[in-house]
Amino acid sequence: MNGSEIVFRERLTPRAYVYLVVEALIAMVAVAYGAPFGATVGWIVFIGASILAVWALLAGSPVIEVTGTQLRAGAAMIDRRYVRSVEALDATDFRLARGRDADPRRFALLRSWHCGSGAVISIEDADDPHPAWILTTARPVELAAALA
Repeated sequence: MNGSEIVFRERLTPRAYVYLVVEALIAMVAVAYGAPFGATVGWIVFIGASILAVWALLAGSPVIEVTGTQLRAGAAMIDRRYVRSVEALDATDFRLARGRDADPRRFALLRSWHCGSGAVISIEDADDPHPAWILTTARPVELAAALA
């Protein structure tokens, strides 16, 4: 396997309800501008802010990517040789893993709007201050298999 070949890739995009909530907030702002300045200004604000909001939500969606040599989660990256173990978690176990008894030193890439499942990846690197990574993913079993 080539070191740059992508084994697993997932973008943590927001669910539809997040877009609906954002659009509702933008609509309120558009009405607030449209009332004193006219309907045309309100529509311009609504359309412009909607385009910017959708772009921001998509551009801010982190990617989890596993190649032959690296694991990338958002802006973080680690060589796969430091990955000791991977535990795929269903919704119940993932909630417990993020709870108050969780190790606060873990690196976390969590997007509550994406899904309820995830994975905990144990790291064995003396120079890394994080003993593990906890990642939100809709496909925790596939992520664990890609890192195995």
